[in-house]
Amino acid sequence: KTSNHIAVVTMSDLHGLEPMEMAYGIGKKWGVGDKKHNAGVVILVKPKTADSGGKVFIATGYGVEGVLTDAYCSSIIRNEMIPHFRKNDYYGGVDAALKVIKPAMKGELNEEQYLGKDDGAEAILALFVVVFVVIIFISVVSKKNGGNGGNNSGGNNSGGNNSGSNNSGSNNNGDNNNGNTGGDNNQSIGTLYVLTVQNGSGSGNYREGAMPVIIANDPASGQEFSHWTISPENTKIASKVLSASVVTMPASDVTVTAHYKTKTSTGGGDSNSSNDSTRPSDNPNAGQSGTTVVIDKNGLSNTGVVSVTVNGSSDNFTIKISESTEATESVLRALMAEYGSDLSKIKYFPMDITLYDATGTKKITDTTGLAISITLPLPDSLIPYAGNNKVAGVVNDRLERLGVRFTTIDRVPCVTFTADHFSPYVIYVDTRNINTETVDETPKTGDGIHPKWFLSVGLACMSMVMFMQKDDKKKKKVSAKA
Repeated sequence: KTSNHIAVVTMSDLHGLEPMEMAYGIGKKWGVGDKKHNAGVVILVKPKTADSGGKVFIATGYGVEGVLTDAYCSSIIRNEMIPHFRKNDYYGGVDAALKVIKPAMKGELNEEQYLGKDDGAEAILALFVVVFVVIIFISVVSKKNGGNGGNNSGGNNSGGNNSGSNNSGSNNNGDNNNGNTGGDNNQSIGTLYVLTVQNGSGSGNYREGAMPVIIANDPASGQEFSHWTISPENTKIASKVLSASVVTMPASDVTVTAHYKTKTSTGGGDSNSSNDSTRPSDNPNAGQSGTTVVIDKNGLSNTGVVSVTVNGSSDNFTIKISESTEATESVLRALMAEYGSDLSKIKYFPMDITLYDATGTKKITDTTGLAISITLPLPDSLIPYAGNNKVAGVVNDRLERLGVRFTTIDRVPCVTFTADHFSPYVIYVDTRNINTETVDETPKTGDGIHPKWFLSVGLACMSMVMFMQKDDKKKKKVSAKA
């Protein structure tokens, strides 16, 4: 185990800050390199776009400045990263840099050893500089001695000012252009406003309209996340009841505070029995009678209707449905990849579905061939949207939509789906795309005493009575003729 830490950060926008300011700010905020040794490195990359140049900076903590000097980092950027970046190969550039930085931080590759690899390249560069100086000297001498003839004019236009200057100064000019473009961008960005996240992460300086992700700190023992409060109160926030959310920055400073509450348990103090929802033995949909569902997450009422079947094994298991920062953050990234950074119109309920053995103490890591068919009550906040709700698993920060079936059990609206892997899941709805016909959807199966069943039975009985009366009239007419 080592105290050395490396963080690689890519950003499409530096929000008006210089690369050095942003890199060191990230290192301090994220705590890259522990406090005792301060042996952290932040590699910041801002890729080139159509209207702004690329930027790269390597920030080092005090603990590694002795082995990664500013000159050493500049050489790594120049020799390892820039050649790849010019080919739009950003991964290759970062990978090449890491192959130097990692051994350097371990003391296995010092600056002299590294620069020794590039003696040939430096010799070529030196030769190029000498040749360039000689060409300039000849051009100046020719101009003084040759008057205003064609050669002088050609020398000035082709060799001297235009071609020579542009070719030799392409990198500098490019940097200047990038700097100018960056300056223009900084002016268009305008004022930066401060987001302060208390009891969580996500604090920083952002422009109006930016949508930073905020994440609550892990709760203390016996506590659980409750909600966010935000000031000004009219500031848009994707969800106040989820531990990870998205804030839309207004034209003012914002303070967001995470609040916690005492963790509730209905299982006599056993955390594995919190909201224990073992299926009743008389449940006709029951599979393995010993399989248990443990719900350790706010926002799901009526958990007594939960049922689950583990497909692919006859063993008994414990299915835990909980909330974790990692799962919620993965769900947020997946939703933003699907719908963009503005999630104000997306209602969502993230879950971490995990498989344990029957005792609920040992997590099952090898779930090959296993899948669960699970019925859950619709989350309280999503009940009004009924059949418009969707369910998806999250794999590699992308949504994988699942087939669902809506039912009611004891007048509780439920959703049934099959999870074929154990990872973050989300029930969500896009409120911009609501089918009004399914907002008050009556489930396809469920309560046998639902009022609509009474109506159906009543209509059927009326039809039978009318048919029998019609048939009886025909018989009377026939007997009269006889």
